[in-house]
Amino acid sequence: MYENLISQKIQLKPTNLQKSYFIKACGTSRFVYNWGLAEWNKQYKEGLKPNRYKLMKQLNSIKDIDFPWMREVSKYVPQGIIADLGNAFDSFFAERSNYPKFKKKGKCKDSFRLDNFCFRIRDKKVHIAKLGWVKMALPLRFEGRPLSCTISRIADRWFASIRLELLDPIVKSRISDNTVGIDLGIKNSVVLSSNDFIQVPKPLLKLQKKLARLQRQQSRRQLKSKNRDKTNRKVSKLFYRSTCTKQDFLHKLTSKICSENQTIVIEDLSINGWKKLFGRQLIDFSPREFRCQLEYKSKFWDNNLIVADRFFPSSKTCSECGWINADLKLTDRVYVCPNCGNNKDRDLNAAINLEHLAHTDRLSGIYACGQCESLRSLEETGTSIGG
Repeated sequence: MYENLISQKIQLKPTNLQKSYFIKACGTSRFVYNWGLAEWNKQYKEGLKPNRYKLMKQLNSIKDIDFPWMREVSKYVPQGIIADLGNAFDSFFAERSNYPKFKKKGKCKDSFRLDNFCFRIRDKKVHIAKLGWVKMALPLRFEGRPLSCTISRIADRWFASIRLELLDPIVKSRISDNTVGIDLGIKNSVVLSSNDFIQVPKPLLKLQKKLARLQRQQSRRQLKSKNRDKTNRKVSKLFYRSTCTKQDFLHKLTSKICSENQTIVIEDLSINGWKKLFGRQLIDFSPREFRCQLEYKSKFWDNNLIVADRFFPSSKTCSECGWINADLKLTDRVYVCPNCGNNKDRDLNAAINLEHLAHTDRLSGIYACGQCESLRSLEETGTSIGG
């Protein structure tokens, strides 16, 4: 079912005075979060039952005396961060995340959140409580009711991530209704069953020498000095530059795939397993981000996105006869079938098998539903399942 919620991230163009306000608001947000977490731990050890409402009431009663500098920013900044702390504990108790941790200056992301009654948008400007109008680089591309706005800093730039409730669902028209299987790898980052080999650009690898030089300078600077802060900003700009290059490529690629295909089949990959095998190479290619973009863009183009089971032997199965070669190793980059003589690139063979998965109800029933024990027995015996 389509969810009518979407977020758009827009770069801000604040003045120096507005940047100072943002820095104060981020510091207040970080301080209140750490204060709330410390109070929560303290009250829990004393046998009390802390919650977000008690913490907010306690903070309001002492902030004018103990923390008078909080009045320099909107009162909604600490309210929002206490609500975020409560949500973090809700996720922890529901076993969706780990126990909340303290935020350290310079190590955590500088950001603060505002609810919909704290800001309003007009053309290419956003009005923030107790600050005024701040210029945006672009207007909102979607029409809807604003729910929240998160102001954050990346390198030396400020951004506003605006969450909207859409008035009408976004529907885009596809160019064709094809079916495609997608295999992800390191040698060839993205391989399509249509015999397309796509190599993701590696901006961080190209900037590696410059990054190493800056990081050596960074390690030699005195802690908490202005020169170290300058070098930190240079390193952040370099990472931001490589991230923009990677994100731009992924957005164009996923939009092209969704607009040209009706059915898309991908694998449920183990990212932790990839990290152990490939490590730093995953920085330039983010398989998790690639899948995330496909998932939400599939709703815009009304695609049928199929996620194959993690244990589906897409690489070990012959795309011509269905024979499973259980002895295939990771170093074997060409698939040679001992049954029918099929000779294909390993990644292309896997992509074609994923495409077949969309057309074969029998395979879809076995693998897409997660019945992995049957698959493991087939893998061990090398039994043919394709025909």
